[in-house]
Amino acid sequence: MNASRHSSAYFHMHAFLHVCIYVCCCTSVINYTSLGLSGCSSHSGRRTFITHAARKVSEMGGSLRDVQQLAGHTSLAMMQSYIEGATEAKRKLIALI
Repeated sequence: MNASRHSSAYFHMHAFLHVCIYVCCCTSVINYTSLGLSGCSSHSGRRTFITHAARKVSEMGGSLRDVQQLAGHTSLAMMQSYIEGATEAKRKLIALI
C-alpha cells in the first residue's frame, strides 16, 4: 500500500466517499430539500466529491489514480467526466505559460 494512503486526509476522504455512497443507496429515504439542499442529488454529491478530491489530491502526495480508486471507477477516462473545470485555475495556468 502506498504510504500516502496512510495519511489522515486519505482516510477522511475515503470515509466521506463511503458516506456519499451510503446516501446514494438511500435516496428513497432522504429528501434533499428537507435537508436544505435545493437542486442536489446523490450524483451531484459524487461529482462534487470527485472534483474537489481531484483538485486537492496532489497536495496530499497522491494522484488522480487515488481519486479514481476511491470513486470506484475502473478507469481514469470514466472518472474524467465527473471532474468539473475551474475557470480561475485555467486563467492562472495560462498566466504561467
